[in-house]
Amino acid sequence: MPSAKLSEVFEHLSSLYNSVDLRIACCKYDQRLINILTTIRFSDEHADDLRTKLPSPVQTEDFRTILCPLEVARWKELRKDIASGKLEVQGTSVDLGVVERHIDSANCNLEQYGSSYFLEKDWPEYIATLSRPSAMPIQQHLERIAAQVRRLDYRDAYQAISESLRVYFSPNMNLANDLFLALPVYAKIEGIDFDGELVSLDLRFHEKLKDARLVVQLLTTEAYSGRSGPKKDEIVRTLAHCGGSPIERNFCQTKISGKLTGAAFDDYLEVRVNYEGLEIGEESHQVRRYLRKYPGKFLGTDFPLARVLSRFLPPEKLKEQLVSPEKFKGRRLTPGSSFERGVGWLLGISGFTVVKLDENEKLREPETNVEIGAVDIIAYSPQYATLLAVSCTMAVPSNEDVAKIKECAKRLGEEFPRALIRVIPVLVTSRTETPLDPSMKQGARVVDGNELSDLLEKVRLGDGEGVRTFWGLY
Repeated sequence: MPSAKLSEVFEHLSSLYNSVDLRIACCKYDQRLINILTTIRFSDEHADDLRTKLPSPVQTEDFRTILCPLEVARWKELRKDIASGKLEVQGTSVDLGVVERHIDSANCNLEQYGSSYFLEKDWPEYIATLSRPSAMPIQQHLERIAAQVRRLDYRDAYQAISESLRVYFSPNMNLANDLFLALPVYAKIEGIDFDGELVSLDLRFHEKLKDARLVVQLLTTEAYSGRSGPKKDEIVRTLAHCGGSPIERNFCQTKISGKLTGAAFDDYLEVRVNYEGLEIGEESHQVRRYLRKYPGKFLGTDFPLARVLSRFLPPEKLKEQLVSPEKFKGRRLTPGSSFERGVGWLLGISGFTVVKLDENEKLREPETNVEIGAVDIIAYSPQYATLLAVSCTMAVPSNEDVAKIKECAKRLGEEFPRALIRVIPVLVTSRTETPLDPSMKQGARVVDGNELSDLLEKVRLGDGEGVRTFWGLY
């Protein structure tokens, strides 16, 4: 995790900021206001704009919040007040309880995925926390004012502070921390894709950071085991040379791609963004994490499970189960069960997680137990957030068959709010004739014997793109 002194971070990033969002939670004690928690968050927005977004301050007999956005030019004055142990805000004096505080030397850590203290997580931030000598008196003050804030419909003082200061503040936190600072870096690595050769990155950044340097390096495992060694390959560019299109206010987004050679599973792909020597973005993961999407690059096929299954069941035998299931008669399986098993195997070696429902195939209304329809197989692709609700038949499918599986898929889709998972109704038949009403097929996938044969061949040949296109995975 990159770290730097607060003065260094501010020196590099000060041109990005227009305001300081200052918020204080304090309580009366011994005829003075003492600080419970102060938060300072730098922002590219102007103070007047921040004021329009502020919540209403909280005030009781012994407790109050002070919400005071300041122009960034006031930071020098504010820093001196903090160092002296007393804040003068809106005509009010707040005792910080700590004097001679060296705020410039406070250590800041870059939190890539948003702050563990501040609620907003739009941008990576350099975070610093400063401590008071003891948490015990503050704990007692929070208990003392609890009844007062409950009259304002807060659960307790912690909730009132959390909402007003937009922070995580709870009894489980270290209450010795009395000051949180956040300095957003306004550069974000939003996505990384690597297929073993081509790396693609999505970035969002402030236009004033166009001189920042993007460094993408392919490193050996030894680089992360305490041994230094040369990098395998790298891409270095300035954000100005990456282009970018405006998205809002002063921000841009861009997509960057380039080639890296010599990648191995245990190598590391490291992406860094630095601005005048200050790290403002960092991602580092093993190459194997990215190659899960591209098994063919290293394994020679997109479907390694198909290769393994062929040692037990030759592809031609699986094809026979799919297109001629009536030939499979025996003590263990009926032709219908053999067909369902074959469809399940085909989906499994295609990359889906498969559950064959057998005697549990009936889908019913939870309250009335009325039957909605039957689903023989459910198959899920986590990579594409897609679930297949599959009904299998050896007969010529009817319009009613399609209608039932479509209704089942609709009901299963209701299990996932906001359509987070796509549910596709699938009717699979071993027959090659499917005289269905075209309007009935809309919104459903009807797969006949010929398509089963074609799909099996795509899997056998490792045609990942063909299989994904077949199922509409994207």
